[in-house]
Amino acid sequence: MTRDDTGSSGRAFDRPGSPGDRGVSFTLGYVLTVAIALVLVTGVLFTVGEVVRDERDEVIRGEAAVVGDQTAAAVMAVDRLAGRDAGSNATVSLDLPDRLADQAYTVSLRTDGGDTFVVVRTRSPSVVVSTPLRTRLPVTEATVAGSRVRAVYRGDDGTLTLRGGER
Repeated sequence: MTRDDTGSSGRAFDRPGSPGDRGVSFTLGYVLTVAIALVLVTGVLFTVGEVVRDERDEVIRGEAAVVGDQTAAAVMAVDRLAGRDAGSNATVSLDLPDRLADQAYTVSLRTDGGDTFVVVRTRSPSVVVSTPLRTRLPVTEATVAGSRVRAVYRGDDGTLTLRGGER
């Protein structure tokens, strides 16, 4: 018995270039094309998502800086007003945005040594913006939810602070 190139079924063994390879090549090529396209699309989506996230953080940071500047200006205005009349009360109300780029935020009045800061903070994403300010009057630290904020000086206790307010 001689050995030839046919198996027990009488078909030619599959070898490179034989007619049986054409179906495999087409299927393999299709699968590889789909896999490469999937990897490229995933990479593009991931990159675009990172760019959007970075832009959103920058928008929040910019809006928080504006809120901090406005709050600092209100605190310094109350400091000037209260400094004119000993024992008097002074209040400046601010209508700030309800949210920063659709994120809730807080506004704080903080002291560190002799320095005073307005700190605007969001939780997710975590963004913190500090705005320095100068006051002649003593400051009581406070944190209030963003939106309606009041800078308040009460002559009876002699301190300047932030309070939340009703709309």
